[in-house]
Amino acid sequence: MNARFATAIAVALGVSLWSLAADAQACCAAAQSSGPTRLSVGQLATVGVGADVKRNSGVFAGTSYRSMNRADYEFRQTGFGALAIGEQLQVGATVPFIRNRIRVKDGSESGGGLGDMALQIRYQLLEFPPRTLSPDLGVFASVTAPTGRSRTESIAQSEGRLQADVTGDESWRFGGGVQAEWAWVNWFFTSEVSAFWRPSYEDATGDSVNPGVGMRTRVGIGRILFSSASMNENLVAGAGISHGRQGRDRRSGSSVANSDERLTSVDVHLGGHITKNLHAMVKVSTDLRLEHTGKNRYAGSMIGLALRGVLTDY
Repeated sequence: MNARFATAIAVALGVSLWSLAADAQACCAAAQSSGPTRLSVGQLATVGVGADVKRNSGVFAGTSYRSMNRADYEFRQTGFGALAIGEQLQVGATVPFIRNRIRVKDGSESGGGLGDMALQIRYQLLEFPPRTLSPDLGVFASVTAPTGRSRTESIAQSEGRLQADVTGDESWRFGGGVQAEWAWVNWFFTSEVSAFWRPSYEDATGDSVNPGVGMRTRVGIGRILFSSASMNENLVAGAGISHGRQGRDRRSGSSVANSDERLTSVDVHLGGHITKNLHAMVKVSTDLRLEHTGKNRYAGSMIGLALRGVLTDY
């Protein structure tokens, strides 16, 4: 009887410890789905690089989608890093390099260079134990500098006619939002709502343009497929859907009809810690191409790989 009792206690303890480990992994996995500069609990800093290839195969003319005769391509490499300042505050930065290839019926052009560099800051507002109904909550803000070549600059300075050398927006971009995360054993759920604003700029004609305010929402779900007892290695799969939109521009004080934009995308990712200090993630996304799921935007599919080293306190 004593042997059976001891065995039962050992099994119960093992299950309990496995559940706690899975919960901890789920919290970390949820954080990793928020972007390359997001740090998980126990991570002090990270630095890495991502490589993405996007193929734009169509365009929304208004809300109607039509395929293009020849697809355009964007190749993006992004260096990034982040640092934890205390237990609740994180800062991060991204530096993209972009290469475009645009093709039309009678020719093609390639171009690129430095994109728009960005700085992000995140503050953890609330943090609850796993397997509770209350989500972890964090707020974040970002500022993106127009270090890339804008469309206006391309029109004024480029010798090409297809503007393949465009790598950035026209002006600074300021954004902020809220993130919520739930973890339950080896499952996690995430949601995010954000908005951004850009100040006015002068376009190639000399007119003053005030871009519309933009918004983005995303919800995601994921699961741990494998995790080691030490939590130094894991394999995580996740999926999400996001919707972004931007309001109408104003030109010389007047609203520009049909200048608003929107786009809906779905994504899946697979990744995790190869070792305690090395994390990798593969991501695939595609823009929905049904009527009214987009407006005045190019649409396509993307595949990317990100590798990053992490410094931990465990």
